[in-house]
Amino acid sequence: MRLVKCGACGGDVSDEAQACPKCGQPTARAKRIAWAYPLTLAIIAGCILWFLVRVAGQIVNVVQSVSPPG
Repeated sequence: MRLVKCGACGGDVSDEAQACPKCGQPTARAKRIAWAYPLTLAIIAGCILWFLVRVAGQIVNVVQSVSPPG
């Protein structure tokens, strides 16, 4: 752990802190983490959607091959 200067107030902040204890300004680490959670959720949702579309396509193909033409 090292101390860095807060960009807003100039106070000392741990590089592992989420915000400056003096003024409450979010740290660079907190800003990087803030976008990671929504991005992870979007990737997981996209994978689930892709999987469901693939399964639905296979089900449609099986139903079409089993049902009589006409």
